This record gives sequence, structure tokens and C-alpha cells, in this order.
Amino acid sequence: MKAAFLSLMLILPVSAQDVRWEKTLMAAKARAKAEHKMILLDLWAEWCGPCQAMKKNVFPTPEAQAVLKGVVALDELVELRDRTPVAEGTDLARTFKLRAFPSLFLLDAEGNLVRSHVGYVNPEELARFVHGS
Repeated sequence: MKAAFLSLMLILPVSAQDVRWEKTLMAAKARAKAEHKMILLDLWAEWCGPCQAMKKNVFPTPEAQAVLKGVVALDELVELRDRTPVAEGTDLARTFKLRAFPSLFLLDAEGNLVRSHVGYVNPEELARFVHGS
């Protein structure tokens, strides 16, 4: 029975719930250190159409899920729909010199910037960004 369940799990598509998105940099750094992974920081705004499109159409795809499983994903809201700033997101936006939404930042386990990308990415571009190719 257990083998049949595991076999079934291997053929089922990966869902967006499979990747655990951290909500604070402190939690992401702790997990990144423990798992020996990089951190993928997504800075976004509720009013940002491309941000919403990435959340709905990119991150849930099997291709993006495979990439996200190789990093510690960190989701930080910077501005609400009415453009009200959100404290932690605003702090990170300042730290990493956010220029526009959406923006992705690849950080080492200590939280140091490795590289950044401004703008919408599809799943293939996300993979290239994370893998540095």
C-alpha cells in the first residue's frame, strides 16, 4: 500500500502548495543555512499586474515548482493595493534597492545579494535566473 501511494505521488503534478514560502528574511536565512540553499526573494505589490500574473501563472507551474524546490522561497509584500507600504517588505526594498515591481533577488544563506532581476519572468526565465545561466 505504501509503495503504491509513493508511486502515485511521483506521477501526480506538483502543486503550488508543495513549495513552502517563508514570510520573513530571518526564517528564510535559518532555513537556507539548515538546508544549504540559496534564497529567492520575491518583492511584490498588490496593485502590480505582472506580480499577480507571476503568482497565478508562473509560480504554480510544474517547471517553476521544480526550481523553487531548489531554493528557499521568500515572499515579501511591499505595498498594499492602495499603495500603503508594508514594513518588512519596505525595509527589504530599501536594503536591496528595489527599482520596480516585480523584482526577484537571489541571496546566499547569509542574506547577501547574489543577483537580481526586474520584471516579469516565465518559468524558463525563472530557472535561468536561479541557476545563473
